[in-house]
Amino acid sequence: ANPATGSTAVSLLSAVEGAEVLAGGNAANGLSGVRVVDPYTIQINLSQPSMFFFTILAEPALSIVPKDLVTKDPAGFGRIPRGTGPFKLGEFGPQRIRLLKNDQYWQSGLPYLASITWTRYNTAKAIYDAFTTYETDLINLDPQYLDLLSKRGSWNKTMQTWPELTTFYFGFNMQKPPFDRPEVRRAVLLTVNAAAYLGLHGGAGEVANGVLPPGIGGHNPQRQRPVRNLKEAANLISKAGYPGGRGMPPIKISAGSMSGLQKQLLELVKADLETLGFKVQIEQIDPDKYDQYVASGQTNMFSYGWTADYPDPHNFMFNLFHSSQIGATNLTGYKNAQVDKLIDQAREERDPLKRLTLYQNIEDQIAKEVPMIPTFHPAAVRAFQSWVKGNSIHPVIPLFYAQMWLDKR
Repeated sequence: ANPATGSTAVSLLSAVEGAEVLAGGNAANGLSGVRVVDPYTIQINLSQPSMFFFTILAEPALSIVPKDLVTKDPAGFGRIPRGTGPFKLGEFGPQRIRLLKNDQYWQSGLPYLASITWTRYNTAKAIYDAFTTYETDLINLDPQYLDLLSKRGSWNKTMQTWPELTTFYFGFNMQKPPFDRPEVRRAVLLTVNAAAYLGLHGGAGEVANGVLPPGIGGHNPQRQRPVRNLKEAANLISKAGYPGGRGMPPIKISAGSMSGLQKQLLELVKADLETLGFKVQIEQIDPDKYDQYVASGQTNMFSYGWTADYPDPHNFMFNLFHSSQIGATNLTGYKNAQVDKLIDQAREERDPLKRLTLYQNIEDQIAKEVPMIPTFHPAAVRAFQSWVKGNSIHPVIPLFYAQMWLDKR
C-alpha cells in the first residue's frame, strides 16, 4: 500500500485501519491497523466490518515479507520480488522473464522445473506460430485460433478451457446525452447481439445474464437476459424524444485496444446501434490513459471488462457501482443511494446466504437502470505440448508451476 514501493494493490487493504493515510504517503510509521505480535503472528484491525477480508488475504500481493527488505530500499523492493515461493527471479526484461528454481523452497521435492521462461510475442498469430513450431511448451491461446488448433495433430487433446471470473461490458456515460435517458440505454440493451460478440471470441465462454460471472457467489443462473427486440428498442428511442433517431446527438464508442477481435466487436456494436438511428464514431484511446479518459466523461459509451481480484461479489458491486468509486473504478458514474446502502450492508452481513441474496437484490436494482450492458463472460484457453505434465485449472491463479514437469520420453 505504501506509494514508495510502487504498489498498485492498495485497494486490497482499503478495509484496514490507516490504509488511506498510508496510500496518501502520510504514514511515517507504516500501516497503523497492522501490528506484529510475535515472529509468527500479526494482528489486523479493520476500519469497518468486511466479511470478504479473509478471501483477500489469500491474494499473493498481500504476502508477508520481512520489514527490513522494504525499508532498506523501498523503490528496489517494487522492482525486485522477494519471497518464499518455489521460484526466484533470474531475468526481467521487456521481451523475456525468466524464473529459476528456489533450492530453499519449504516444500520438499518441489519445484520440479529448473526454470521457467516467458517470452513476449507481439501478436496472437506470433504466439500461435511459436506453439505450432514447438518453439514454446505452453501458451494462452487467443480464442480466434481455438477451432484452427483443435483440427491440427493431437493438440485437441492438450487444450484446457476454463471459465474466467471476468465480465466484458459496454458502459454508458450516464451524465451525457443521449445516455442520460434510461429509455435510450435500455433500447441499446435490446439491440446488441451478445451471442454474436461471444462468437467473435471463438464461442469460448457464455453470454452474460448479468454482471456477476459464474463462479462468483451471488451469480444467479436463473436470471434471464432480455430477448433482442428491435421493435421495442425503436419504441423506447421514440419515447426518449428521438423518433427514428432524429435529433440524436452523434456518439463515440471508446476502446483502449484495437486488436483484431476488439475491432470486429466494435464494428458489430456500431452496426447494431446504427439500426436505431445512432451516428457512431469508434475511437481508440492510449491504453495508459484510457481509464482516466473514460472517468473524465469525455466519451458516450466505452468497452471494458472487469476481472475479479478476489472471488467475492463485493469486488464487482463495490468497485463498479458504489458512488464512492465514481472517478476511479465506477466509470459509468452510476449513483444510487439505496444501492450504496445495500452494498455497505452486504459487506458486513455475516450470514452467507443472506449476504448472497443481498447481492442478487443489488444486481436486480442495477439491471433496471442499465448503467452498462454485460455482454459475455470469457473462458480462457490454454494449449500445451504433450510432454507438459501437472497442469491444473484454477479461476484466479493461472497455473501452479511448482507442480508441473516435462516428460519428453
